[in-house]
Amino acid sequence: MLKNNLIIIGFICLVSGCSVNHKISESTINIDQQYWGTWQSSGYGYAINLSADGMEVYDISQSYCKKHETSLNDTQTYFTNLNYYDINNIGISRLEESKVYKFKRIPKLPNFCLIKINDNPQETFKYFVELMSEHYAFFKLYGVNWDARVSKVSQKVHENISNTQLLEVFDSLLKGINDGHLFIQASINGKIKTVNNDASRVLTPALDTAFRKQSKIKDRDTFGALWYRKTIGNIIEHLLPDANISANDQIIWGQVGNIGYINILNMHGFSNSGSLQDELNAFDKAFEKIMSNLASSSSIVIDVTINSGGADEIGRMITNYFTQDKTLLYSHLPLGSSNEPQKHYTNPTGKQIYRKPIYLYTSDHTVSAAETFTMAMKALPTVIHIGTTTRGAFSDILDKTLPNGWEVGLSNMYYWDAHGKNWESIGLKPDINIPVFSGNDIYNSHLEATKTLLHQIAADHP
Repeated sequence: MLKNNLIIIGFICLVSGCSVNHKISESTINIDQQYWGTWQSSGYGYAINLSADGMEVYDISQSYCKKHETSLNDTQTYFTNLNYYDINNIGISRLEESKVYKFKRIPKLPNFCLIKINDNPQETFKYFVELMSEHYAFFKLYGVNWDARVSKVSQKVHENISNTQLLEVFDSLLKGINDGHLFIQASINGKIKTVNNDASRVLTPALDTAFRKQSKIKDRDTFGALWYRKTIGNIIEHLLPDANISANDQIIWGQVGNIGYINILNMHGFSNSGSLQDELNAFDKAFEKIMSNLASSSSIVIDVTINSGGADEIGRMITNYFTQDKTLLYSHLPLGSSNEPQKHYTNPTGKQIYRKPIYLYTSDHTVSAAETFTMAMKALPTVIHIGTTTRGAFSDILDKTLPNGWEVGLSNMYYWDAHGKNWESIGLKPDINIPVFSGNDIYNSHLEATKTLLHQIAADHP
């Protein structure tokens, strides 16, 4: 699960009361009069209109404005925290410790917000081009001249172009941008089709090669799913003598000799409610027990080699177990924002601190919130980063909907590590390189690499 910007369903937090960090529990919208008016986000391309009648949410760009339908139940699931700065500035976040989306008061919505966008191919194309121009942050990193690409294909888009052909045009615009957080999802003739050039540097080619060499499994996705199950099965059956499975089956942990081993499969899925607070509570309860059981180990390996992400808040929570000092982990800022970057620190209050070596184990399948977790852990003095370079997809996914109903996800967020460096498209390089998905047997490559790693650590920490 990749990080997803759900701000469009989060504005329910602007309800009765004006206290800083007001917690929302009401079941009806009752917007305090001080918030009435129109607000525009700093970055992200959102505007909201608040009045006694309720709330309206808009996607807004230079030329287009598209109103959202919002659900009370949905909004309460995601955003519950309001930061009141002054009469002209507010911030919204899922939780107090989460990313804050800042808004400034504006006189009114632009007049074109009152005009319905035509859903024909030409307008859909123009809207997509404008969204990417305003919000995609990494054209330069991927060596893309966006205006030149648009100019090359724009004449192919006409009123009679089919949906299939239009999607092919979009695909051509995104060629070569190997960004795990950039995609288009289209419904064509009742089938969902996705444009996405995301591919890991090592694992994807290795799986492709292994798939071609066998004939029993005919579908590539089925083959990949079998590899994933086999890799997890190897951990439980062959790596740990007495494997423990915690947090809704998302953490596998135990001890190999004197070495603790924790495999975090995702940065989400620890509870069944969908609430971020429930996710954090469930994870923290499980991780506290794990760390208590592994307190006497000589060192701990935290394995996120097959972790495809989830919530940044989970990763930051983990760092609190490994330092008692307030430590800068990373900062971030969306494209187009005039604000200062938001900084995130450890908050180790009340934690039993583990002071022995931590080996953070990554691969090029370590992506998204698993990468921001890696970035955070690398700021801590007891952490040794091992494995292979992470994917290089840190940004949140900014979700937008095109006039014809197709969904676009794009990367709009800059992340900087504790030293001020951005690793987007590059990935975080380990201190010690250990190939994870190499060799001729893709089903057992992770197991063999991890055994080798544990053997080396045991020699260093008997």
